[in-house]
Amino acid sequence: MAYSQELKIALVAARAAGEIQLAHRGKVLNIETKGDSSPVTQVDKLCEQVIRDAILKHFPSDSFLGEESVEDKGISGRRWIVDPLDGTRPYIRGVPTHSVLISTTGMEWPLDACTFPPSGKPTGQAREAGRSSTIAPCMFQRRRA
Repeated sequence: MAYSQELKIALVAARAAGEIQLAHRGKVLNIETKGDSSPVTQVDKLCEQVIRDAILKHFPSDSFLGEESVEDKGISGRRWIVDPLDGTRPYIRGVPTHSVLISTTGMEWPLDACTFPPSGKPTGQAREAGRSSTIAPCMFQRRRA
């Protein structure tokens, strides 16, 4: 599969961010308010940094646009778009409806990887030629409190 390396890196990065979310759940400090009045926490920022580091380590010529930071512009024509903690408001309140979202644009085919929903059944997904299919489960197991 042409997209296996990108998907593998996206899933590894998302799993690492999910581990951070679990480790800090119920202990969120330093809640700030962004210009659009939405909250951002140290967990959002830490998750984004971990994802950014993982992706740009393997794809240093790619662009990276994270919700919590300024875009790193690359030269490859591919851009990774990341919401490191989708569902910050419920996460702050302890409601398990958050996840990590990672996607790419600018390739022959778009890759979408969404992992670590609170259900504990993270998946990777890729789309090719207008078709969508789940192609690789993430081997992440939710920790019990």
